[in-house]
Amino acid sequence: MTLNDLLRCTPASAVPGAVFRRLITKHADLGLKALTPAERVLWVVFELCGELSNGGLHQYFANSSGNACQLVPRALERLGRRGEAKLLRAANALFPEAVQPDRARRVVVLGQLSATQVATLERVERALDDATGALLEALGTWVRAQRADITFANGGLAGFRPVELPVDLRLSEVFAANPESALPALYVRTRRVRHLPARQLSAALELIGEVSEAGAQVYWTSPLSARLPLAQGALRASKAKVALSALAPLLRLPPLGSVRARAAQLQELRQSQQRRLAAVQWTLDEVRGPTLAALLDFARHHADAFAARFHPELLSSERA
Repeated sequence: MTLNDLLRCTPASAVPGAVFRRLITKHADLGLKALTPAERVLWVVFELCGELSNGGLHQYFANSSGNACQLVPRALERLGRRGEAKLLRAANALFPEAVQPDRARRVVVLGQLSATQVATLERVERALDDATGALLEALGTWVRAQRADITFANGGLAGFRPVELPVDLRLSEVFAANPESALPALYVRTRRVRHLPARQLSAALELIGEVSEAGAQVYWTSPLSARLPLAQGALRASKAKVALSALAPLLRLPPLGSVRARAAQLQELRQSQQRRLAAVQWTLDEVRGPTLAALLDFARHHADAFAARFHPELLSSERA
């Protein structure tokens, strides 16, 4: 799913969280400095909002997310939220400047705050908490305005770690790897292969990745859902019955031709149907391990469908 796809099919209030989740792998692998300027604004402000709703400013400064506290006021100003930027600067000022990016030292200072300083922290927290909704709305506007500066690390494969593939990678090495690594490697190298098993596998991985990352509703209203019959074919052929059971509320939806029609279809579902559809994200995650193992067995069984994208000299030696 591209950013434009996400913006088209995701409710405005959910856009910041959806983009944030797609940046988690990039941030984990490469760090905050590797994010683009637009991504960093989204990252540090969304982290602040998350900590505020979960445990307040005390939790924010006690957690690793607080390591970026020096960056947040400027990020808030870029969002046009100067009042909140001033508030956070007041909270940051409770910590010596050299301490602000150091979690262990911040925790020590937190435990030593005076009653007056604690009152300041609580005052700022209340004001920022009241502004959380406005901050998330500003982030949604920011994402749309800065879409050219926002990238997803996983290509079309949300919910999986990105992979680097050596030019001389052996297909046997891929098949011997853990499914969490092997399947994204197959996807990246062979997603444009026209053999039916390759198309089925790539569609199944897009399904699993998108549903586990953003939910069945987002998947259903994205262009990827047009490939659901291919994904279902891979799951049936691999005998991944637990996955088919978990996906049942999604698979029962009558297929419609356009993304717009699918979005309208969701609005017309009964509340009980919507709840079951929302639960697919979590029930599928519960059976992720055996599902990916079954799909890797499916790929091994159809090795010839994937062979063309691997080094031919190596393939000939592997088959000898």
